[in-house]
Amino acid sequence: MMMQRSFAASVLWILTILVFNTMAWSFSNQLLAITKGNLALINSVQAGVEIGYEECQSQFKWDLWNCPKEAFDVFDRPGSRAATREKAFVHAIISAGITYTLTRNCSLGHFDNCMCDQTRKATNDNRWTWGGCSDNIKFGEKQAKEFFDKREPATDTGAINLHNNRVGRWAVKRTMRRMCKCHGVSGSCAVSTCWMRLGDMHTVGNRLRKAYERAQLLEYNGGTTLGIYERDSENDGLIRRRRLPFKKGTLIYSFDSTNYCNGTISTLGRECSQRSGVGVTKNEAESCNRLCHDCGLDIRRERKTQNNTCKCRFIWCCKVECQSCSQEVERTFCA
Repeated sequence: MMMQRSFAASVLWILTILVFNTMAWSFSNQLLAITKGNLALINSVQAGVEIGYEECQSQFKWDLWNCPKEAFDVFDRPGSRAATREKAFVHAIISAGITYTLTRNCSLGHFDNCMCDQTRKATNDNRWTWGGCSDNIKFGEKQAKEFFDKREPATDTGAINLHNNRVGRWAVKRTMRRMCKCHGVSGSCAVSTCWMRLGDMHTVGNRLRKAYERAQLLEYNGGTTLGIYERDSENDGLIRRRRLPFKKGTLIYSFDSTNYCNGTISTLGRECSQRSGVGVTKNEAESCNRLCHDCGLDIRRERKTQNNTCKCRFIWCCKVECQSCSQEVERTFCA
């Protein structure tokens, strides 16, 4: 167990170097003592952090807080930032991303000690049975917890972070889809064999975004403590941390967010959108009002010539040729 904990901590330290370049040590030097199997886990965790970051930026592209890279410095100083609503989302989306990639890569056979889930579950429906090979979410959850949870300090903020980490893992599990294959004479589909597959990461992000919108403010008992620690009489009186009494899908925070119009995260220079119509979200359509006007800023328009690939055609056998087409585009910024 001690080796697992120290390894998990070292992985997160290495990820800090790899993803955010916050330390000067060479990544290749750190890998010298790491086995091939552990390296596969590290690569999966790294990929999970990256897709979590990309999804976070996609979800908040047109918001006052747009998921800046600095928000992901939870790797550098565990439990150091105020537990705001935005930090709750960051913890959940990182946890979800790590769970997602570990689960997917397990099913793809990237790890020696893991394979897809062949567990057969009971069903009352005679029209289909469990079979095939489901994505091994149990492995993904367990390893993500080992990598991401063990680093949190025994503080109130640490307990809040742990809860939000669980919400991220829960979101991946809740968005899994049942896939089925028909069996029967002449394609009658008299009986189906079904298994579980991961949904797409954007669906996970959408679920966590809804949880962010409905996040609950955690009030302190008497303004001092959350009351989440207790003496364990069965363990020599050592202090142990209890789970917070919130539903699995509820993000929680303990501090209100700052004013993102000003300060280090300002909307000055941010791009907004004046698009409307089909396929444009409400957040995007209202982004110029929210990011610029509501923050006391004007709108500056820029026209630029943008080169894009166009008129692509397939050439036998194995070649695609495209032309370069120029297009005048207008972009708007807060000024």
